[in-house]
Amino acid sequence: MSNDGTTTYVYVDNVTFPALYDFFGELLHSKVPLEVRDGKFGPGEIIISNGDKSQADAHLGLCIKELQELVHAKKSQIFDRYADTA
Repeated sequence: MSNDGTTTYVYVDNVTFPALYDFFGELLHSKVPLEVRDGKFGPGEIIISNGDKSQADAHLGLCIKELQELVHAKKSQIFDRYADTA
């Protein structure tokens, strides 16, 4: 959905992921919604600061890639912290 210069993406069937985003927030020392580039990732939606759908889709891809890189950079921290609980 595009409105007022932003494009909002909701998850399939309006599913929410609060625990996942709390985990990402703790891992990245950030508050939810996670701000990556011009996007905000929250437990119920992703908001991209671009009202044009095709440009927003491209920006979303870049934001996702950067979020993946940020999480990947913390991989050793994840293993150190959660390896004993598995």
